[in-house]
Amino acid sequence: MTKADLHRFVDDLEKDGDLLEAVKPKATGLAALVAAANERGYQFTLDEAKTYIKSRSPGDPNVKEVNAVVDGNLK
Repeated sequence: MTKADLHRFVDDLEKDGDLLEAVKPKATGLAALVAAANERGYQFTLDEAKTYIKSRSPGDPNVKEVNAVVDGNLK
């Protein structure tokens, strides 16, 4: 289990516009987002991502960022 990579990915999405722009077109759902992250060297599973999202407060800015990418609503 590589929760550290998952947390790093979520933080990097918020801070790194290039990463966000590279991942956004591939993020057609959570599984696709995980696959895109893994392609970029982050190592975590779909189940780990689901657990992470469920464990976070819906108001957490990082969760909002991930949800926006997954939903295709991030501009």
